[in-house]
Amino acid sequence: MQTRKIPGIREAAVPDIPVLNRIIRNAFRNMAEKYHLTAGCCPTHPAHSTEADVASGFEKGLRYFILSICGEDAGCVAMELASPGFCYLIRLAVLPQWRGHGFGTALVNHVIQTAREEGCRRIDAALIRDEKALQGWYAARQFVFREMKRTDHLPFDVVFVNCYPDTMVTGFNQKCGTQD
Repeated sequence: MQTRKIPGIREAAVPDIPVLNRIIRNAFRNMAEKYHLTAGCCPTHPAHSTEADVASGFEKGLRYFILSICGEDAGCVAMELASPGFCYLIRLAVLPQWRGHGFGTALVNHVIQTAREEGCRRIDAALIRDEKALQGWYAARQFVFREMKRTDHLPFDVVFVNCYPDTMVTGFNQKCGTQD
């Protein structure tokens, strides 16, 4: 018999800080290694996240969501309400062993739906400019290029993409999940 593993997404709370930090650090580790983003040259990169960083996010009003599959915490995302009608999607993280099953899409869709409920008309996300595959992944989810910025505090250029929740069709990605 084949069973479909359906993810559950819940809003995280302060007691989830260790779980969130573990997911974020482990999910972003490959990007840090690929671009040689050490704690010395890029201390704010998510691969170098600390529990204090996650706690600070809660204090600043970030809303974190955790995706669990079969009782295992497999991914997370955060949403920051920046101003009325506008929010950021940040810290989208899926553990490597759970990638390629639509769980990142499920987390993005969850943020889009939450943003709609909060009255957000635009969602922005920031990506490493050289990550063309990731830009394509966001484009496939109806995000469009907005601008590229150079920053003094990061050793790479950043591309901002955005989407407009009111114009988007979201729902459970039918490719999401795995077959046993």
